[in-house]
Amino acid sequence: MDRIKIFLLLLVFYGCQQKSRFISDNYNIIIYVNPYLFVNLKDKTVNVDFGKMQYKDSLMILNSERLDIEQAFFSTHMNDLRGEKFYSVDLPTLPANDFRLKIFQGNTKVSEVFISYQLTQDNSSSDLALKASFRDQVLKVLTKNKQYQKAMDSLTTYQKEIGFFML
Repeated sequence: MDRIKIFLLLLVFYGCQQKSRFISDNYNIIIYVNPYLFVNLKDKTVNVDFGKMQYKDSLMILNSERLDIEQAFFSTHMNDLRGEKFYSVDLPTLPANDFRLKIFQGNTKVSEVFISYQLTQDNSSSDLALKASFRDQVLKVLTKNKQYQKAMDSLTTYQKEIGFFML
């Protein structure tokens, strides 16, 4: 009887360990906040690529914040998406300035998702509201992060210096 209890206990701990390593082991998500700033959750980096401005910094993300993103990922069914998906209240506009995700399972890209910033949880059907909810949860975590804020501030400052205007 004791062997069964020990086995079940080890099985529970092993299962919890696997779930908590979701981003690094099973999935990787690259988040494009705009066309020039992106976050790689597996590498834990924030990157800016805008003309001559190249910026890369480590992203110190708390375990609780990572778990918030993971929970939102599964609860909004982002893990079920395959191929290119566009979520918007209107037709997509060009140039695209949407919140964009590249979702990888292992080393294979399984989906690229575009979620319009005009999409809100209030003005949308239930599926669109779920996608807006995921975007909002990720942005909530990122905007509290010092390295992310530093990258965003650097990009904004550089764009002002060169007279770049983004809609």
